[in-house]
Formats: sequence, C-alpha cells, structure tokens
Amino acid sequence: MAIFVGSATSSFLSHSSSAKGVGVGIGTTDTTGRNAGINTARGTLIYNATAQQLQVYDGNQWVGGFTSPFSATGGTESTSSRPGYKVHTFTSPGSLVVNGDSGTVEYLVIAGGGSGGDGSASGGGGGAGALRFNDSFPLTPGTYTIQVGGGGAVSANPGPTAPSYGVGGSGTPSFFGPIVSPGGGGGGGGGSPGAPTRTGVPGGSGGGGGTTFPTPGASSGGTGTGDSSGTGNSNSPSNGWGNDGGGGEHQPNGQGGGGGGGAGSK
Repeated sequence: MAIFVGSATSSFLSHSSSAKGVGVGIGTTDTTGRNAGINTARGTLIYNATAQQLQVYDGNQWVGGFTSPFSATGGTESTSSRPGYKVHTFTSPGSLVVNGDSGTVEYLVIAGGGSGGDGSASGGGGGAGALRFNDSFPLTPGTYTIQVGGGGAVSANPGPTAPSYGVGGSGTPSFFGPIVSPGGGGGGGGGSPGAPTRTGVPGGSGGGGGTTFPTPGASSGGTGTGDSSGTGNSNSPSNGWGNDGGGGEHQPNGQGGGGGGGAGSK
C-alpha cells in the first residue's frame, strides 16, 4: 500500500519575522498555558501546540489561522520522482500521522488475494484483492489507521467433501482510514458434480470456478465486487477496481479450473 504526500497539492502559510536581520523566536505553549497568561500584551505572538496554529493577541482575543505546513509521517518513507511528493509505503499494519495544515494525498490501496481451490479435480485460481486509487484525497490533521490485507489461507479440508469441498480462502481487506479495499475471493473446489461449492467465491475480484470429477461439466467464476472498467490513472469508485473470476470446465479430453479475476488498472 502506498500513500503519496505532495506539498504541490497542499496550501499553507509560512511565517517568519526578523529585526535588524536577526531571527526572532516565537514561544511555544498550549491552549491551557496561553489562557493562564495574565495581562497579556496586545500583539503577543505564540505557537499554540494544541491547535497547531500561530496565534496573535489583538487586545481582546487570540486570533489564529496561521498553521504550520502540511506534513505526514508513517510507513517506509522515500522520495518520489515527482518534485514535492514523498511516498509512504506500508507492508504491515501501521498509522499515517498528519500534522499542520490540511492537505491532499494520492493513495493506492490493494487488498489481499484469495487462495486457489483444491480437491479431487482441478480447483479454480484465487481472485486478486480490489484496488482503490485516488489522486487528490483531502486529509485533515490526525492519525489514520493502516491495515494491509493478507492472502487467503488454503482450504482446511482440501478434499472434495464437506465442509470446505476444497474451496480456497478469501483474502482479507486492506484499509487506509475510511478507505476499505475488499479481499479477493477464493477459488472454487474441484470435486464431484454434487459438490455445492465449485463456483468461485465472490470478492474484490472473484475466484475462478473449480471443475467436476469424473463427470464432465462446467462451473462459473465468482463475482468481483469491484468495477471492471478502470483505465490508467483513473480514480476508482468506492467499491474499487476488480473483475469476475473465470469459469472452470471438465471435458472428456481434459479439465481446467478457471483463473481468478485481476485487480484492474490504476
């Protein structure tokens, strides 16, 4: 999962003051300390750490709005080929901490993929996790929880019998604050014609269908909950980009499980 923080898409006001070419320091306090002041002089300037604002006393009240620049920390941080951007990459759970002014980021969130199916016949392939992308997502100061979804587990009972019928496990979702990307569906199991779970499992992208054995027959892939019409660098819908899984088929001269659906295009 990657989050691109770009000052190029953020607005902020920096402040500096000088007297005779010498920098003047600004005291830092919080709202409690600020309000405890007695006979505060008009024109007093402080940095309020509680509000994360530069504030001035106008003789009657504290006036704010001069905030520190938009910035963020978290994950593995690296530079970008685009000037003004920093990349935050998460491969495990964590947090993105935003400080200063509000700003915008570009995010790419991909969920865990599903596991392939198993059984006495060919199982279907696991589907990819849904992909969510946005090139201008607004953030306010605060902490945003990151979860990186894992791949689906193999069937606890890989044979063609109950309770699993060889169906692959689905991937787990990934999320960035309120942005949730569903995991991919597991592949359908390969088993007897009466097995009820040869169809691929729905997910961000659906799992592929399994095949029957020994009787020829066909099965369908799981439905992808993500949209399949994504193009390069297009912002995804709220359900993300994804695709349906392919169907499996057993013919007299061979058999093959369906492929899992792909995550789509960023």
